[in-house]
Amino acid sequence: MRALQGQHRRTVRHVRCVVSLRFVVVGAATALMLVACGSDDEQLSIDDLGSQSEDGDDVDEPEAEDDPEDGDDDADAEPAAEEDDDRDEDGIASHRPPAEAIPDCGAIDDESPGATIAFPSPDGDGWQDAGDSPVTVEVVGCSNTFEANVQYEAYHGQDSQPTLDGFTMGGSLGNWEEFRFEETYWTPGEWRVVVFEIDAESGDRVDYDEQTFVVDPG
Repeated sequence: MRALQGQHRRTVRHVRCVVSLRFVVVGAATALMLVACGSDDEQLSIDDLGSQSEDGDDVDEPEAEDDPEDGDDDADAEPAAEEDDDRDEDGIASHRPPAEAIPDCGAIDDESPGATIAFPSPDGDGWQDAGDSPVTVEVVGCSNTFEANVQYEAYHGQDSQPTLDGFTMGGSLGNWEEFRFEETYWTPGEWRVVVFEIDAESGDRVDYDEQTFVVDPG
């Protein structure tokens, strides 16, 4: 009976030591090389405390607390490179008018028909440089044409036939309003965009304005 009581006391003393060391390991900022006290026949190292519970079951090791000085390294790290917002999901770049290129069509005081391109144009720095091909170029301007119709064509280099063509809508009946359209240019080189309309009475083509821009090799 006395032997059993002695064994019980050693077990209790062993458990108390384990609990005390658990408190030291979790609360400390750095690892301490300690040895847990136990019975005369057994000793537990600091590694044993992280892998065994009081009943002998495996338990997870306590996570190390963050060192405040580690934040300096994160602050010094270079930010991740931002994605190019000027490319669409297919990787095609865009050449679009900046805010200063948006025309004030309502300020035009002329009731006669016509159309003018505001972007691209040589009036702004880099407005004629569209970038690497393929690139989608957005053309904006003001117009006052019959039934608001504005037609356009795009010529590559010295070609006499247009590579691209289409139409859009602007102002009419003496009211100048904004028009815009866009096309994707795959071939590097100089491009010339022309805006025009077909005269409703004569059927003749009336060219109003043209602008050039350059597409660089991709």
